[in-house]
Amino acid sequence: MCNSNGLHFQKLTRMSLSSFVLSFLLIITVLIIPLLQNAIASEDIFGIEKIYPTKKGGEEWYIDKINPLSDNRFDPYNLLAMEDRNSQDPPLFKMIRNKDNSWKMVPLTDYTSIRMNILTNDGYDRNKIETFDHSKLAEKGYMQSERDWKNIEMTGYIKLNKFDIDKENGEFQWYNRGGLHDNIECEGVGYKGNLFFDGKTRFAKEQWHVSYDFVDKKDGSENDLEGKWIGYKYIVYNIEDKKSDQIFVKMENWIDDGGGRDSGSNLGQSNWKKVYEYIDNGDWGKKGKECSGKKDQIITWGGPIATFRWDDATDVDFKFLSVREIDPLKDIIK
Repeated sequence: MCNSNGLHFQKLTRMSLSSFVLSFLLIITVLIIPLLQNAIASEDIFGIEKIYPTKKGGEEWYIDKINPLSDNRFDPYNLLAMEDRNSQDPPLFKMIRNKDNSWKMVPLTDYTSIRMNILTNDGYDRNKIETFDHSKLAEKGYMQSERDWKNIEMTGYIKLNKFDIDKENGEFQWYNRGGLHDNIECEGVGYKGNLFFDGKTRFAKEQWHVSYDFVDKKDGSENDLEGKWIGYKYIVYNIEDKKSDQIFVKMENWIDDGGGRDSGSNLGQSNWKKVYEYIDNGDWGKKGKECSGKKDQIITWGGPIATFRWDDATDVDFKFLSVREIDPLKDIIK
């Protein structure tokens, strides 16, 4: 006959093991799943690392890998600045796909000024912009709509092949916080991140179009940009200064000069390095009164257009372009 105490002990042992297994699985679930979610969230749809996470419910744009010209939020020919927004007249550029699935903007004339505009889901409509008064824009927090590009991370990989300007003067420029930069001076406002062809970097502040202030250049890439893939991120976001109870604006330039996805960079690992940061605390610029703001007006509002720009380069390959509205309170890469 079986000993009843033995059976009872075996039953308790089985129950203890089951409880242990369940507890172990619960701990694994609690610890591992958030880590996996964070790992997934730390890369964009191209597998490119994010510096800051995307804002929950925020605006995002990624270049279409198959047919980017079908995207009505993508204005690679800067048609918004032309009378006929549906066509180039005369044609200035043709966008083509390269064999490695990157893209190229081929000049069809001597004009080599690239302005690839990115819109939010609310698009761009100048008639919906109620004011260009910068003091009122600072109060509203946006130019056209609450979805305007304000706190963002702009990313792109570029390869500089041919250019007709000195390397220290040629530059790639990512920018936002305004609308079109053309005939309405106070619409053409913004912060701009600059990456020069010689590898140096800086920031610019356009108080109105055209009135610039610049910070000093700093070293960015260890070498110049010619003939190799390089990743460039321009990041801008508002910060609260509790001492003065004011809103300042912080800008960051990051580069991945390890060669890009097809030439050596290991996606999923940290190849990005911050090469410049600057805070506009109000002592930058002297001509803000032109647009009814302070003389050194801080550009704290969003704008409907973010732009990838370069000039004086006749052959540039590009890929993995994106613009994301970010949550700047938490960075992914320390």
